[in-house]
Amino acid sequence: MLFVFCTGEAMATEKPWVDWPDTDIGAGFWVQEKGYMRGYEDGLFRPNEDVYLYQFTTVLGRAGIITGLIGPAIPISIGDAQKYLPLAKVGSKPAARLTRYRLAVMLYRHFVTPVDVDKVTAQKIEELFQEHPHDWNGVTRVSRMVGHADTIVRCSKQYNVPISLCLAQGWAESCWFTGGKSLEYNMGFGMKDSKLRWGTPGVPTFVGSGFTNYISIDESIEAYFRLMSSPIMPYRALIDKWVATGDISYVNQALDIYAPPHENDPGLKNNIKIVIGWVNEKGIK
Repeated sequence: MLFVFCTGEAMATEKPWVDWPDTDIGAGFWVQEKGYMRGYEDGLFRPNEDVYLYQFTTVLGRAGIITGLIGPAIPISIGDAQKYLPLAKVGSKPAARLTRYRLAVMLYRHFVTPVDVDKVTAQKIEELFQEHPHDWNGVTRVSRMVGHADTIVRCSKQYNVPISLCLAQGWAESCWFTGGKSLEYNMGFGMKDSKLRWGTPGVPTFVGSGFTNYISIDESIEAYFRLMSSPIMPYRALIDKWVATGDISYVNQALDIYAPPHENDPGLKNNIKIVIGWVNEKGIK
């Protein structure tokens, strides 16, 4: 994937498909290796072909992004694709047609472009964990999320979901992995991910009354952010309204979708508000 200089001349760079353009070659190898996009039987990629709605949903499904889109076989635009690949930086206008090449490059940029982690914010989150241990069955424990603040900061930026909401729901569901089965399993957000859409499961896959046990604490955290940010779920719109207005009632609406309303009594909702207050007092953004 690099030019090799020999006797002063640059040798041609290998390409994933012979008709791949001379730019973003690394993206081509990446989508090929991942199996997200495939060439044709004749060995060509056909980079300039339009991407149709059904093709888009198939490719994103391979990448673990469930769009929920259905409809006729019509071409889609760059703007359509960016709704589901927000981290992909593109220079084309939103109305421009989405081609196979552009989709491959957008996938690569969305998943591979590193997200800088604000170490100051991560440190404040670690301090918050230490400042608020939890008592369970007579034993006081510090959060099992200690050491995972970097993941929270990265996911908040990547999925555009406030840190305060993650920490508030994590406290409401398991007091930050310090109570119940979350002491043994990675299910601190109480997700019942029966179709395994949002993360990679551990062993056993489900515990208790169907709660998903993810392969690691980091995966549990990221599964939560994926769920909250998904365009096919109702949370995204409610989060955006809360951020825009500061009205906590939008968070309460999200809670009543996340779990049956009868489980979200006034005391629990007040705890959510309290934890958001802790986060704000620490100056965590």
